[in-house]
Amino acid sequence: MWERMIGANLTGAFFCTRAALADMMAAEYGRIVNIASTAGLHGAPYLAAYTASKHGLIGLTRALAAELKGSGITVNALCPGYTDSPMLELAIGNITAKTGKSEEEARKQLAQMNPGGRIATANEVADAVVELCESDRSGEELVLPGAQ
Repeated sequence: MWERMIGANLTGAFFCTRAALADMMAAEYGRIVNIASTAGLHGAPYLAAYTASKHGLIGLTRALAAELKGSGITVNALCPGYTDSPMLELAIGNITAKTGKSEEEARKQLAQMNPGGRIATANEVADAVVELCESDRSGEELVLPGAQ
C-alpha cells in the first residue's frame, strides 16, 4: 500500500510534470496544479502513506516553483479537505464499520475536520484549479473548502 500511494500521488505527479515541462519551457508559459490535500499540510490519523505522499507532493510543488521562478511557468498545489466523492464515501463506510456511528454522524465528523467545517464539492475543486491556472501565483497551497 505504501508504494502504491507514493507511486500514485507523488511519483505520478513527478512523471507528468517531467513529460509536460519541455513544451512549457519552450513556450515560456505553463501552469502546473498538483492536487494535494489538507492531510499534506497537517497530517491525518490512520493515513500515514497518504499523508506522506501528499506532504511530498507539496514539497515537490514548492521546489519546482522555486526552480521555475521567472520562467513563465507557475506551480501550485490545491489542498482540498474531505470532498464529496467516492473517496469520501469510503471514509464514511470505514467510520461506520469501525465505530458504529451512522452515516450522518460520520459525514458530520469529517466535515468538522475540514477548513470551513463543511464538505467541499467537486465544482469547488474544479473552480480552484481554474483560478490557479488564470493566476500568476506560484509556490502556493490553496486550501479548500473555505468558509462560505
